[in-house]
Amino acid sequence: MKKNILFVAVMALCSNQAVAQKSADFCKKFEAANYHLDYNNLTEALPAYEELVKEDPNNALINYNLGFCILNAGTRLKSDAIPYLEVAEQNMVSVASGYDDGDCNEKRAPLSTLLNLGEAYMFAGRFTQAISKFETYRTQEKRMDKETASELDRQIEMCKFAETSIKNPVKAEFSNLGSAVNSKFPEYLPALTDDEGIIYFTTRREGNGNFQGLDGKYFESVYFATGGDNSYSAADAIGSPINEEENDAIFSLSADGTKMLLGMDKKENGNIFMSELKGDSWSQPTDLGPNINTK
Repeated sequence: MKKNILFVAVMALCSNQAVAQKSADFCKKFEAANYHLDYNNLTEALPAYEELVKEDPNNALINYNLGFCILNAGTRLKSDAIPYLEVAEQNMVSVASGYDDGDCNEKRAPLSTLLNLGEAYMFAGRFTQAISKFETYRTQEKRMDKETASELDRQIEMCKFAETSIKNPVKAEFSNLGSAVNSKFPEYLPALTDDEGIIYFTTRREGNGNFQGLDGKYFESVYFATGGDNSYSAADAIGSPINEEENDAIFSLSADGTKMLLGMDKKENGNIFMSELKGDSWSQPTDLGPNINTK
């Protein structure tokens, strides 16, 4: 009888040690995931939180962190965050007192769950639900700053506009501009003159002295084509002084087609420049200065 009691006691002790070990392992994984999250390395944090959710599927904080990563990492559909944020919403903390999102024993999610869930609903096209979450957050968050309040108002207006637009669809057709404008290389950031007679765009195509970067892709260059009504001539490089040996990309064009904003790698600083059309030639691009550009 004594042997049996001793055996049970030993087994209980071993069981307790196993539980403690699992808890320590969980906390270690939690700290690693939080490390990536703190440094905004969401692509590494995301799979780490996925593993933690498998171990503790009802943990509101972990579900919130996973939902946040999915919503912001850019590697998954934003709507994929919804089921995790809905779990997080079931156990939110309304006040910061006693709440520690860095503690692996914390199981509550922050109030900002409502903001993130609203955004996920918005990207899923569930606008009524999104508005509801945004407005609930506005009511419950007592320490909202002006910037957050302004962004919240903007998102609500976006949802209302989307609801109205879906009820009143406008027919639109998309057509490829064809091989005269497009190449097998990336073309993007198109800008049209007001009369649509000239299209400017950024390309990473081969040719015209365009070198390859460390990523194997050709540097960006600005090209243009003339025409209109979705029919344009063969595109050509805009040339000097805009196109140089490094990246040069068009960002926007004034309606009259006489001013162009460019992203240029002069001195490898990636600043924004402006060039103006003087007759038939574009001027030497000018750095917009410290009010716009930084180091």
